[in-house]
Amino acid sequence: MYLQFGILAIAIVFGCLGLFFSLVCFSNNRKNGKLIEALIDHIEDIETELAENKDLFEEMNDRATDNARRVAWLEARVRKPEKVNKDILSQKALNTNTAKPLSMTERRHRVLTLCSRGQDAETIASNLGMFKGEVELIINLGRGTANYA
Repeated sequence: MYLQFGILAIAIVFGCLGLFFSLVCFSNNRKNGKLIEALIDHIEDIETELAENKDLFEEMNDRATDNARRVAWLEARVRKPEKVNKDILSQKALNTNTAKPLSMTERRHRVLTLCSRGQDAETIASNLGMFKGEVELIINLGRGTANYA
């Protein structure tokens, strides 16, 4: 009989210990569940921010591409300026030729100005009503004096 009471007492102790450990595990499980829910909410917030940042990144990438294209265009313009519209220069030359004959200094200045704007000697000669050789001479003399200045 003492043996039965001993076994019963041991069974009660193990039962109480099992109940205690199951309550502790249940409590920890509830805490972990709350943490998991908080982590899921945090992950959803991070995914939302990531999507916003991805859109912002794509927008900034497009802007950077546009700006790079503009910079390249500007650098190309600086390295190789476009030729001035020939029609505008021709009109200016015609307007100046109709008034009175130009002095040598004025002709030289106009030839060098048109040359610096990228026009060739033949175009300058036809615009100003001069000979091509005369224009080439003025351009070469202008370059020669620029080297000594």
